Amino acid sequence: MLFLWRFGNYPSSRIAITAVAMFSDGAIYNDLRISGIEFIIGYVLAILVGIPLGIAMGWYGKINGSPHLLNQRFFQLDEGWDLK
Repeated sequence: MLFLWRFGNYPSSRIAITAVAMFSDGAIYNDLRISGIEFIIGYVLAILVGIPLGIAMGWYGKINGSPHLLNQRFFQLDEGWDLK
């Protein structure tokens, strides 16, 4: 990782100088705010979908087996392949 940082397209000094400049003039704060809002929205949506789905999968056997059925239906492998 240090190798990529030191010998990449942008020297570390240019990155540090640009970061200081963006924080100094406030240009980065709007981007950080938007990224934070998008992260929170995605996290909340994942919770709103994932928790009820997880409870339903644990409670009902048919729902628990449905991801396996979807995998069998949409991701079928050629019968000639031996994956053992």
